[in-house]
Amino acid sequence: MKKINKLKNPILIYTILFTIIFLAYYGIFILNNRSLIWNADGINQHFSILYDFNEMIREFIKNPSNGLAEWSWNIGYGSDIIGTYSYYVIGDPFAYLSLLFPLDKLELVYDLLIALRLYFAGFAFLMYGRRMKFSNYAIILGSIPYAFSGFALMTALRHPYFINPLILLPIAFIGIENILDNRKKYVFSIIVAISMISNFYFCYMIAIISVLYAMLRYFEVRKSKNIAFIKYFSRLFLYFLIGIMISCVILLPTLYSIVTSSRITSDDTQKSILLYPISYYANLLYTSISSGSYPFWTVLTFPIITTVLLPLFIKVRKKYFSYFSMFIIFSIMVLLPFFGSVMNGFSSISNRWTFAFAFVSSIIIAVCFDNLKFIGKKEIYLGGLILFCYGILGVIRIMFPKIKSQVFPSVFIGIIIILILYRYLKVERKTDLNEKKVFRVILLLVLINVIFNNFYRYSSFGNNYVKQFLKRGTAFSYYEDSFGGAEEYIKEKDTGFYRIAKADNVSRDKTRNNSFFLNYNGIDAFLSINNGYLAEFSRTLNNRAFTPNSPIINFDNRPIVSDVMGVKYYISRADKNSRINSAAVKVKDIGKYSVYENEDVLPFGYVYSNVLDKNVFDKLNGVEKEESLVYAASVDQKYAKSNINSIKSKLNEMSFEIEKSEPTIKENKIKVNKSNEKIIFKIKDNEINEGNIYINIKNLKYKPLVKETKEDNLYRKVKGKIKNFAGWSSGDKFTISASYKGITKNFNKPDSLNASGYFEMDSALYNLGYLNQRKNLNDIIELTFKNAGEYTFDSIEIFNMPTYKDEIKKLKENSFNIEKVNNDEVLGNITSSTDGVLMFQIPYSRGWNITIDGEEVKTFLVNGAFIGCNMESGKHEIQLVYKTPFLRSGLIITVIGIGLLIFLENLQRRNKYKSLN
Repeated sequence: MKKINKLKNPILIYTILFTIIFLAYYGIFILNNRSLIWNADGINQHFSILYDFNEMIREFIKNPSNGLAEWSWNIGYGSDIIGTYSYYVIGDPFAYLSLLFPLDKLELVYDLLIALRLYFAGFAFLMYGRRMKFSNYAIILGSIPYAFSGFALMTALRHPYFINPLILLPIAFIGIENILDNRKKYVFSIIVAISMISNFYFCYMIAIISVLYAMLRYFEVRKSKNIAFIKYFSRLFLYFLIGIMISCVILLPTLYSIVTSSRITSDDTQKSILLYPISYYANLLYTSISSGSYPFWTVLTFPIITTVLLPLFIKVRKKYFSYFSMFIIFSIMVLLPFFGSVMNGFSSISNRWTFAFAFVSSIIIAVCFDNLKFIGKKEIYLGGLILFCYGILGVIRIMFPKIKSQVFPSVFIGIIIILILYRYLKVERKTDLNEKKVFRVILLLVLINVIFNNFYRYSSFGNNYVKQFLKRGTAFSYYEDSFGGAEEYIKEKDTGFYRIAKADNVSRDKTRNNSFFLNYNGIDAFLSINNGYLAEFSRTLNNRAFTPNSPIINFDNRPIVSDVMGVKYYISRADKNSRINSAAVKVKDIGKYSVYENEDVLPFGYVYSNVLDKNVFDKLNGVEKEESLVYAASVDQKYAKSNINSIKSKLNEMSFEIEKSEPTIKENKIKVNKSNEKIIFKIKDNEINEGNIYINIKNLKYKPLVKETKEDNLYRKVKGKIKNFAGWSSGDKFTISASYKGITKNFNKPDSLNASGYFEMDSALYNLGYLNQRKNLNDIIELTFKNAGEYTFDSIEIFNMPTYKDEIKKLKENSFNIEKVNNDEVLGNITSSTDGVLMFQIPYSRGWNITIDGEEVKTFLVNGAFIGCNMESGKHEIQLVYKTPFLRSGLIITVIGIGLLIFLENLQRRNKYKSLN
């Protein structure tokens, strides 16, 4: 095998092969007139955030004297930039390359950055292979499947920064190897810092995997390299710690945002399981070699050569103890939900860590090619047996059309590989020249396998996944047309500070995060990291539109909440009757959209003269909490003592009867036998007062209906039972829609095993729109149950929420007047006739400081979501200043870390120089 290492310029060969495969893959998108922007999170998160990031950095380059903004009013309801965007672009080196191109070419640049990430993923593996002295042929055979691994192209393409851990993992391993060899130890610190800055979430996984790798490698080489355990791990820990210190300028603000985010502050608990559904394990077998569905983010999809060579890999396992141990450990981890939770930060079950399996798969290929001389008949026969088993799976697939994987092409390629290996065993393994022939043929088959797996998933001949990506040249118009110019009309009409919300009849999917692009102040964002206080406020007020990723949406256009949050304008579809509330007055129709102005909107800051103890507020239900917002500020007792103990409600409960019910109703239980069954409620009140109509289903619980198998045919009966047992169902998610006078709204509860979307909410509360006072004309409300099953509840209420003109007027009497507002500072004044709690329409963060008449005052949480302070009556000048929490202290630690790394490297060089002399 020595001559194999004489292969000239493996980097050039890898680059050529990568280019060929990527162009073949990209050709599917070109032929279908698609970009690489996924039409869900791709356009709604990654592209919009990259665009906003570009605007921010370009503005700073243009006007550096203004400094970099630390807060943005355009991100949702207002958000810290570093804490929010560190998950996406702040620490991603590739994002900064987009600044080299004109902003109007960003869609093309987005595609280019994905190509670069994929290239450097394979390049990182190539560097690792060279570091570990694999042959150049083996390195190339491993690098190509790594760059185009299942994880990269099946899921990471939807989230481009998910490719980054594929780049960082091999380099982290190189850093560990350097510490084992006691040379260039700084590499490990640098890669730890880059990983932390790039994405804390994936760095957590890389850190766990790296610790495992470091342990295994130590036990593998401790005797040959004479390494002391304590000395080795103390070095490892020291340089890891220095890497953490270097990253602190980004890490500390990020950690603060994470621990106060919607994923942490909520008391949601996801259902725990000891084992996955059987369908998961069956799916795992199929998707190990072919594309398909990936429950719990378990993404494998290896080239078939990986599985064919497994018997040889097992044969040489003692020589490659670390790699074999990683393979066994990862295989166990992917079978047990517990590890999915651990690797996801001990939260919901998610196997995004399976990017590490791509590394192991490529290592198996590299190891086995360099050890082909050890292959025997037994290994070839066992490889054939593995293919036979996959063939059986292919036959079973015919019985279950829901299985999306197509294994036969991979099996066919595997058979050819087996035949080549058999010929190699019998005839050709005596010369390096023939090994070169084997390499060329296997490389060709690997390329075909990789191309097919991706072709099948994306092309119309397979899963047709390409249709889920945005049409080329439409990314900018996607946002520019999202409101039809209505937001521009508002900005021209009103140059003050205000929030714009959408009516519920405007598609949330097509307008997510459009405030990033259109530069208006909204109330919601679709992000992985959202303000946890605002999210918990939304959840505990039973906002039916709540999700952890997008906790506000439109807050169901509930009138009091909208007033309190400062929503001055609504954008609605012109062809729909919005019926928002009594104070929402139509201003203008603009194309397909209408603009409404809210006459009851509260100012940016205002004074509550009444205070309600937070403990009392927490005990109220969602509607009562909303109503309390116009009467009193909810504050912790240690900041302000309550002067009221309860809220006098103006809610009008309405009497009703069940006119018709398709489901079976017995006491507090509803049994829905098939999807879309309805219950029709008839309102009995003679008159309906002016206000918004609500329906509330308290303490709603759902249990899915399990179909019984009553087939006489034994084959069908067994098949039916297997299908039910395997769990090919929608789980325990459900949707209930409520309809009233042309307005229909949904309450969607996600599956309890949904890794990123699950939440708990104790009631389903619907705002069914505003009505003027009038006589009841046999009004009805329909509930439609989209999912069969058993629903339990404590009560169902229909009530009218009246207007609160007097209460709103009283709050407006002591208003904060804005004199100046920019991203990080608000200046203004207030003349208040009463002592009380001054609340600002800013989500709570310890980064905001309030100064009244030149003196800094204590800030605290108001109404569970907003920032406020105590203030005495009189005229006051007020300044609010934002500084990213822990940014400055993090910067100091970063400087210390860099200095410490430089000192240690200089010290080591001096010691090395002395030893040489």
